[in-house]
Amino acid sequence: MKVRKKNLCHTCRKRKLQCDGKLPACSQCLHSKRKCEGYPEALFVPFIATKSGREAENSYKPLASESGPASGSILSDPALSVPNCKDAPNISHEMTGLYRGSSSMSHLCLTGLDTTQDIILVILHNFVPLDETGFETPTSLVQSPRVCGSWVTALPELTIDTIGPLAECLQSASSALALSITAYRRSINMVDSISVQYEKSLHLLAQNLAVCKSFYRNELVATVMCLALVEVLSPIRPSSWLIHVEGVSRMFQLSPPELFASGVEHTLFIGFRPLLILQAFILRKATFLAEDSWVHTPFQNHRSSPLQSLLGVASCIPGTLERVDVSIHNPCTATIEIVQDRIKELANSKALLEAWHCSYLKTSSRPLYWRRNIEIECKSNLNLWWFQDLSTANVFIYFWAFQLICLIDIHVLLEKYPELERLVHKAIYDARGLREICLELSVQIYQSMEYILQDDFMLYGVSSTYSMWSA
Repeated sequence: MKVRKKNLCHTCRKRKLQCDGKLPACSQCLHSKRKCEGYPEALFVPFIATKSGREAENSYKPLASESGPASGSILSDPALSVPNCKDAPNISHEMTGLYRGSSSMSHLCLTGLDTTQDIILVILHNFVPLDETGFETPTSLVQSPRVCGSWVTALPELTIDTIGPLAECLQSASSALALSITAYRRSINMVDSISVQYEKSLHLLAQNLAVCKSFYRNELVATVMCLALVEVLSPIRPSSWLIHVEGVSRMFQLSPPELFASGVEHTLFIGFRPLLILQAFILRKATFLAEDSWVHTPFQNHRSSPLQSLLGVASCIPGTLERVDVSIHNPCTATIEIVQDRIKELANSKALLEAWHCSYLKTSSRPLYWRRNIEIECKSNLNLWWFQDLSTANVFIYFWAFQLICLIDIHVLLEKYPELERLVHKAIYDARGLREICLELSVQIYQSMEYILQDDFMLYGVSSTYSMWSA
């Protein structure tokens, strides 16, 4: 016999989740926005011996086979599907031959990742500041969105509400990400286990995509993001994560922007939007996120954060970069007038960024960033930029990076077409002036890395370093 715990609320007990026993409601219920049903009186329940770790590993079966036909009920929730998608396929009846590889299970157990709850907590603690997970936190970590991380706050709700093949797919990808995080943080070699779990996740994802076809699913978007971050932490090729980001881009375009104005869809959207726009910058290709409806509609019920606001201003720049490339690589079709238009577009984009910057500075009565000298070896000082918080650092670093990209392309075009120098302000855009401004912006970005790579910021600091690519 064992005593039923009095500090485990009824809600967590039903869902088989860990509970911190806080009053009046536990952190898990508060974080998942569920009603906490309170705590039980002392009761005695029969003790049932659990299987050993080895037996549990050998008896591992995919979740789909355990859930049965009832898994089709996931499609009845209108919050998880596109409006009027009544013809969405029943995944549980169409999925067959699920991948059953389980050789990574032992590593999951050895690293303390025994349950879905353990896996999700590892991801949350490494990508979300601690005060957003309901735990104590150092004062340096504030509640605010990051370049890469805010989307994981949707994982608890998705893992609780999802059953069947979609649940197995998301759990497998979450496990792969948790293993990658553990290997990265502990500096241990887990390549084989990560590869097995990653391969299994890809197999499950392919099968679910084949069944869902042209229907948007939150669970699949979260799955792809987990796999993208696995590629970032344990890359096969430097740019392989971009393939997953492109997949998310296509998933978003299956639905109207109105779908992402609230709920889990909005949480996933604002979490992925930075990566989608950064992908557009890296590939120098126009993005659908530059369309007016995608800039404004997803934020009609929410005030956009400074970073999201900046991304809205910068989202049109990749389209300009694509047109610049066409002008440079096809000189036969590029007239002086066309190149002149490209320079004006880049200059206008930089002007819009500066206008946004001035507006942003007015929102705070105290300094948002400042100089900080740090003494290093050889008795010399390192002059760095320090910020109010991580989100503020992200905003300014990306603001500088977007400016730098515009200026570099202006410089390239003026070198190729020097006769167009008369069209720009010589005090700013002459060859020497451009070089000095670009160098200054690059140094500012470089001097900001010490701040965002602090250990306290864990992986949501590391994942913010894309701007080093432009510097």
